[in-house]
Amino acid sequence: MGSKKYYRALHINKVRKLLDKNFFYNPKKEKIDILKAEGRKLAEDIISPINVPHFDRSMRDGFAVKAKDTFGADEENPITIKVVGNLLAGELPKKEINDNECIQIATGAPIPVGADAVVMVEYTNLLDNNQVEIFRSAVPAEYIIKKGNDIKKDTKIINKNKIINSRDIGALAAIGMEKIIVYTLPKIDLYSTGNEIIPIDKKLVLGKVYDINSHTLYVSIKNTGAIVDFKGILPDDVRISKESLKKSLKQSDMVILSGGTSKGVGDLFPSIIEDLGDIKLLIHGIRVKPGKPTLFASLMVKKEHKL
Repeated sequence: MGSKKYYRALHINKVRKLLDKNFFYNPKKEKIDILKAEGRKLAEDIISPINVPHFDRSMRDGFAVKAKDTFGADEENPITIKVVGNLLAGELPKKEINDNECIQIATGAPIPVGADAVVMVEYTNLLDNNQVEIFRSAVPAEYIIKKGNDIKKDTKIINKNKIINSRDIGALAAIGMEKIIVYTLPKIDLYSTGNEIIPIDKKLVLGKVYDINSHTLYVSIKNTGAIVDFKGILPDDVRISKESLKKSLKQSDMVILSGGTSKGVGDLFPSIIEDLGDIKLLIHGIRVKPGKPTLFASLMVKKEHKL
């Protein structure tokens, strides 16, 4: 069964222009876990639903104070303030501090009501009678990470069409976003063809050769980010090859066949492809070696563009 057409071999630059003009992928959208999102293309803007942090928190271990109560304190003239509680990271403040009171606080703990600064523990001396000496004046907001300091609620943090990286995943985790909408990856079915081709796990016999191209192509395709499925080795059989190709075109975005595209007796696929229907055969021959009989075609399957 010979092909009805055999196009003139084209220069590689011409081939690239034809591919850029005629071959394209129209992705759909899917929701995935952020742990699987690295390298994927974002399909919508990410707007933060919360402030990060969502409360004022201490930047240092020390004492949450009213800044005005520490004015004038230095190493020679410390100011003594009453300690009315202790607050660890993850705990909720149970007490509001009044004038000349403070709460011992850990890094990351929420700032109690009434406090407006933190004095680092290095500038204090805790006494035995629930008192603390302050050796340095504090200024309002000192060593406090304000609510929304990192990310403000309702602000865009990642733009649509961005390729997600590890830093983006950290930002998504910070706003509590477990899943995101990304564009689907192209699905590619890959075949080797020819009666002489055998899998590499079979014993090599006279007249047969191992399947090399599918392994090279599989890794190369996978490295582009596409989803590749090796469907096996097709024999030089028109019926089997045509049915396999039809099935793959229904479930994948692209089918890649290694072999069977030249003008020889066993090269069936140009004619098989031409018989599939609404097909556009763009390239059949490239001025390169090896690979001169390379064929590119596109067709519509259920109103979807297939390659």
